[in-house]
Amino acid sequence: MAIVHAMLAHHYNGEDVRGWYMSRKLNGFRCIWKKGKLWTLGRYSGEKEIYAPKWFIDQLPDFDLDGELWHPSDCLATTKSICGQGMEKSLIDERWHEIQYMVFNEFNSERMWEQSRSRLQLLLPESDNLKLLEQELIGYELPAMEQMGDYLKYLRRNYGEVEGLMLANPNGYYELKRSKNLLKYKSVYDMEGNVVEQTAGEGKHEGRMGALRVKFTWDEKVSSVYGGSAKMVNRTIIFSIGGGFSDEDRERTDWVGKRIRFEYYGVTENGVPVSANYVGDAC
Repeated sequence: MAIVHAMLAHHYNGEDVRGWYMSRKLNGFRCIWKKGKLWTLGRYSGEKEIYAPKWFIDQLPDFDLDGELWHPSDCLATTKSICGQGMEKSLIDERWHEIQYMVFNEFNSERMWEQSRSRLQLLLPESDNLKLLEQELIGYELPAMEQMGDYLKYLRRNYGEVEGLMLANPNGYYELKRSKNLLKYKSVYDMEGNVVEQTAGEGKHEGRMGALRVKFTWDEKVSSVYGGSAKMVNRTIIFSIGGGFSDEDRERTDWVGKRIRFEYYGVTENGVPVSANYVGDAC
């Protein structure tokens, strides 16, 4: 039997998602429950059956589901070591008691997302190993980016580091492809800037580049795409990037005047990117 396709997410890029649902992005095995069997998506190697013990399978309903096999540690390696085994070892592995099948939606549902979710709330037989993924509604009273940022802070206070969020259109239908009705929002942002100064390194970097001073100006996408707030529009920032460089990068002397790409993890109230790292030269 072949799954062939499932609904995959696009990256969030400033779309108006007010009225959408947001949920924690889990670090596990995307998994389809179809006709009495569990399947991975097989993005690189084709579909692969997951051999869960009978007591685990017996908790699942008689209708198809789309979700993620997940370990509460949020460690993909742990989930893979349990769920990615061959049949003989997997069926007797007691660690399956630690695995939860977190349900996103009905697989290939003909209902809109919100209708499908309401149906799951009524019919899904939740247990220690089977749960409907918690979702929050994005309201209309505040910008969506602010609400997503607040929700990420809440998740991190309660669960530790969280990779990002999944955003679902309540009026969208299940599509067997990468769909604009499902978006992923990560708290790692990507930006470009111009190098205006190269500073000398110290300690292990003595005699070569230590950091770059980078200049850029926030545009109107600062709140919708780049993790800042609307009050930062047209604000020019000059700040230092000292991480993400290889030894070869640090030997370069031609940085000034170059345009580079960098990643960062949010923005301070003054508009400065947090924990920025060099990614590469801009095209």
